[in-house]
Amino acid sequence: MYLFVQGVGGAVARGMPGTDQDGEHLVRQLVDYADGLLSVSDSCATPVADQSAETCDVWRQLMGILGDCSEDTDGTRRLIRLLMCHAGLQLFYDRSSSTDLLKELFTIHSKVTEVKMVVKDEPHWTEVLTDVLLGFLAQPSQLWRTLCKQVYRHITSHITSDALELVIKVLDPRCKEELHGYLQLVGDDEAAAQEESTDEEEVADSVASGEERCSSTSEDDDGESDMEFEVDEEFRKEIKAALGDAALPSSEGEDIAADDDLDDEAMSKIDGALARAFQARKKSLSLKKERKDFNHQLMDFRLRVLDLVEVYIRWQSKSINSLDLILPLFRLMMSCSNESLPLANRAANIFS
Repeated sequence: MYLFVQGVGGAVARGMPGTDQDGEHLVRQLVDYADGLLSVSDSCATPVADQSAETCDVWRQLMGILGDCSEDTDGTRRLIRLLMCHAGLQLFYDRSSSTDLLKELFTIHSKVTEVKMVVKDEPHWTEVLTDVLLGFLAQPSQLWRTLCKQVYRHITSHITSDALELVIKVLDPRCKEELHGYLQLVGDDEAAAQEESTDEEEVADSVASGEERCSSTSEDDDGESDMEFEVDEEFRKEIKAALGDAALPSSEGEDIAADDDLDDEAMSKIDGALARAFQARKKSLSLKKERKDFNHQLMDFRLRVLDLVEVYIRWQSKSINSLDLILPLFRLMMSCSNESLPLANRAANIFS
């Protein structure tokens, strides 16, 4: 359900998106409605999954913070409470990650609210909040993208150099491998587990079908499109090593198996060696696909993070910290390949 929507009756033109005519966030009303249902014992609505004691404590703490009507001079705490509302609704279907997220937001809210001496070794609240916003932007959600831009717009005047460095790190091509914590391929764990559970019979079947396709290819050039694996020189060497003495050079320089003089035991060993060779190639192709998917996700992630850069430059162009963005943006443009031209164009537009 898209909760961050335009208001009714032209309220947005005079106020903030996602608010009613009184200026109250619509998602806050939904949270209050959910709390009302949970507080009534004979309510007709019950959670799909049983809520743990920790989840209930986090929910009560959330409602306590939302009920705080203390003065908010610049609207920062109000926007943090807006993030809390969206994260609170996720408790009903993603308890583990939402619980940790809400605890971080509670800490940020308390640091913004309390007037106290800053601890030297303790990160500034904008640094913690920026890390949370980057986690939101890693998700392919237009909702979180809109929310992050709105929140970041209101905290740009408080952003420290360390908080801005977190954004710069995402854009830095040299820090590519360090971004795996933000980006997680959906279903990778399940796919890996499913691949590990493949038994030897299934592998043998794939090897047998692969051998049939390879043999048909050597007889008919038109069968090349039916091959499951790309046959390159490296793969030929792997197959030759798997066949061992059973591999004989053909007139065309390829290796074929001489199975006329092999007994069943020798053929069984060759089948196992071929199975391992095909399985290794399958894993290699899988890794290539994972790297391609990661690079695509990384480009989309960086495009969303550039929203924050545009917001910061627009509202803090006179800040000396804005100069720290020039070199990372230039490096980003120079490192982009043909597949990531949208990212290079977006970074170039920021310069202009």
